[in-house]
Amino acid sequence: MGCGQSQSAMCSPHTELAVQAGSGEGVAASSPEPMTLEQLEKCLPIQIKELGEDHPDVATTYSNVGIAYHKQGKHEIALVQLEKCFAIQIKTLGEDHLDVANTHLNIGNVYFDQRMFKLAVEHCEKRLAIQIKVLRTDHMHVGDTKMKLGKLLVILTFSVNPVNHKRAGVLYRESAAIYRKVHGPKHKTTLDAIGLAEVSEKIAGMSFYT
Repeated sequence: MGCGQSQSAMCSPHTELAVQAGSGEGVAASSPEPMTLEQLEKCLPIQIKELGEDHPDVATTYSNVGIAYHKQGKHEIALVQLEKCFAIQIKTLGEDHLDVANTHLNIGNVYFDQRMFKLAVEHCEKRLAIQIKVLRTDHMHVGDTKMKLGKLLVILTFSVNPVNHKRAGVLYRESAAIYRKVHGPKHKTTLDAIGLAEVSEKIAGMSFYT
C-alpha cells in the first residue's frame, strides 16, 4: 500500500489518487509510487461508500483503472472504466472542463490501439474543441493536440480519405505558429511541426509554405 498507510487512508477523499487522467501528475502526496491496479480497484468501493457514486475523485479512480487496463492491452475493460469516468465528469463538471478533455484523450488512445482510427479522431476533435474554448487559442496544449490530430488524420488517410492530408497540413502549421511563439523559431518542436506540414502539403498538392 506504500508508506505503511491503511487502505482507508490511501483512499481518503483528501488524498490525491495516482495519475490524473492524461496529466501524468497527482500521485498521492505521501506516497512515492503510483497506486497499483489492485490498489485502485480496492479503493473504488471505499470511495463510492464515502463520497457517493458521482464524485470527481471516483471518476479519477475509474480513469486510472482504465489507463492501467489499457497499458495491459485489455482495451474493452479499459473503455468501460473510462466511460464510467466520463459519465461522472459530464454530470459533475460539465462538458467543457479540461478533465473531460483529458478523458477524451484517454478514450481516443484506446481506440487508436484498437486501430479504430475514426473514433480516435472524433475524441481528439472533442478534446481540441474543449481546449480552444477553455484555454487561449495559442496555448501550447492546443498546439500539442493539433499536432496529435494532424498525425491521426494522416494515419486515417491511408485507408479512408486522402483529403485529410490537407487539413493535417493546416493543423501542423497552426501548431508550428504556437510553438514558434512559445519556444522560438529554431526550437526542435517548431521545426518538427513545420517539417510535418511541408510533407502533408506536398502530398495534398499544396504550396502555401510560410
